Amino acid sequence: MFINVNSVNLNAGPDATVCPGDTAKFTVTSDGTVRWSPFTYLSDSMGTNVFAIPDTNITYVLQANNLGCLAYDTVSVVTVALPVY
Repeated sequence: MFINVNSVNLNAGPDATVCPGDTAKFTVTSDGTVRWSPFTYLSDSMGTNVFAIPDTNITYVLQANNLGCLAYDTVSVVTVALPVY
């Protein structure tokens, strides 16, 4: 008897800190189909090379699906206002 066990790898990359209106870029590594949640401020809800241009702090949950096996990762974007002199 042969049992095939599927697995899925997922890495959303490091968190990012940006000024409001600046771009954070995420390059995801995964051997499954990915989906971002929420989609707010993102350039693509299912991409592996995604840009975020947030105006507030946000945490994204990334789901990867490989033949029914699921993996999750999170990545946050922190917005920091420039100091006023």
